Amino acid sequence: MLQRLRPAVLALLALTACQSPAFNPQQRQPGLQAQSQLTRTDLLAHVDGEGDILRLGATEFRQASVKENLSQSTQGELTLSAGQSQGRFVSAVLKAPYAFDAMMPAWNSNGNVQLQIRTSIDGQSWSGWLPVMPERTMLLPRQAAFVQVQAVLSSGTAAPRLEGLSLQVGRNRATRPAQKRAHSIPKPAMILRAGWKATPPKGEYTPHTPAAIVVHHTWMPKAAQYQKDVSIRGIQRYHMVDNKWSDIGYHYIIGPEGVIYQGRPETVVGAHSTPNTNYIGICVFGDFDPGQDAFTPASRAALLDLMTWLTAEYGIQTSEFFGHRDFSTKSCPGDGIYNQLQSFKDEVTRRLRAAGVLS
Repeated sequence: MLQRLRPAVLALLALTACQSPAFNPQQRQPGLQAQSQLTRTDLLAHVDGEGDILRLGATEFRQASVKENLSQSTQGELTLSAGQSQGRFVSAVLKAPYAFDAMMPAWNSNGNVQLQIRTSIDGQSWSGWLPVMPERTMLLPRQAAFVQVQAVLSSGTAAPRLEGLSLQVGRNRATRPAQKRAHSIPKPAMILRAGWKATPPKGEYTPHTPAAIVVHHTWMPKAAQYQKDVSIRGIQRYHMVDNKWSDIGYHYIIGPEGVIYQGRPETVVGAHSTPNTNYIGICVFGDFDPGQDAFTPASRAALLDLMTWLTAEYGIQTSEFFGHRDFSTKSCPGDGIYNQLQSFKDEVTRRLRAAGVLS
């Protein structure tokens, strides 16, 4: 596995993972059971398992297959060596946790930094180098299991610097187009970004047309570790600092008591389940793998209300309700939610018919 970008020395609270089915629950960090003793609740230590994200930081920069005219700072960042106008970094070959045909890169940099990737199914035969843009999903013409990253740093008005990057992989699938209709379904009450004191996004959002819904669970932290807006800020910090995303990845988060928190606007691309574009990401707080948290009636009711409104508002087909595991090998959103997706489809359809939205 890739080395973590941040040492595990900070308080354990607001982190989101979506467990991989191969992960052993007995290996979870013991400090997570001592939530009442936490004091620095806005900081993170535990990082998402390697379910669908590859991360490159200080260690991976040192293990480069090519590093030309570049220096590495004490903080681990790549910078141009003194007197050089251009430098190049090529990562070691990275093996993804499963075969993928969609990828979303994200990185923190300054100045003129251009990134490219190339992919391979066997680690021997490679595609050409392809330019990438931050938080823009790439749909590959064929499946891949290996990836390399190339970065070119060039001098300019600002000193170029590459601090770290992440690659979220996934499996693309076709979605049925939305069919918008007039409706009177009310938007459920929620806490807006200002209410939970969200950090502003680092950059501009990319608009999209919602056509499907993907449900997640936090996995870590569990429901008993929930601290309302503090937890939501922690998830945002994890996404922006460790995953290098421009903002919290989800469009909505639902607490165990049924409170809905607004994340990104649902009309812009999120960062929750590649390919992301046209998918609305809803995360339910808790661990819904077998034998873990119960899916509370309050959070279930809030999820149904939110999915009903989104389906009516954007004309989403109920066949386009998914769990994160439909795009990945993760167990997310846990059997406790995933096994109810058909009942969600049935109940949303019933409500829409009762409201005259569907005939």
